[in-house]
Formats: sequence, structure tokens, C-alpha cells
Amino acid sequence: MENCSNIEEVLEALKDRGAPPEGQWRMPFAEKYRMRDVIETLGVPDPSWIDEYGDAHFPCLTIQQSLFHRADDIRRGGEGWLWLVEVVD
Repeated sequence: MENCSNIEEVLEALKDRGAPPEGQWRMPFAEKYRMRDVIETLGVPDPSWIDEYGDAHFPCLTIQQSLFHRADDIRRGGEGWLWLVEVVD
């Protein structure tokens, strides 16, 4: 997938691969799969989490932590990203 700089670009690039899952997916995913085997950051492309300043965030997982990342700035130090999508047959 091309290098995306915000969540809108990610959603556009993923539209043919699956739908963004809605809801609390980051912790169930982390419990089922071992994040220590993943070098990249895993993002859930659901920018519905709004902070007290009105900024949209989306959930993500790294090897060390579970956090929310700003939807308008995805590039972080050249890190690669994996995106969780719901695939429906």
C-alpha cells in the first residue's frame, strides 16, 4: 500500500481490501495474536474516537503498547503500518 499521511488516505487505499472494523478491536486482536512478532504498528482505521479538543484519533497497537493515534498524522519516524480490516465474503 502506498505511503499514507492521514486516515482519509488510508481508508481510500483500503476500500478494495475490506471494511474498517468498528468498535473495540485492538485489545481482542492483541490477546489473540502475539504483537511481539509484528515489527510494524497495527492500526484499526476507525477515526471515530474524538478527544476533548475535537481531534479524531484511531486505535493502534505496537509491540510495547496500546494507544490512540491522531487521524490527521500517520507518519511516525518512518515506521511501517499494518491495517486491520474486516473481510466479508
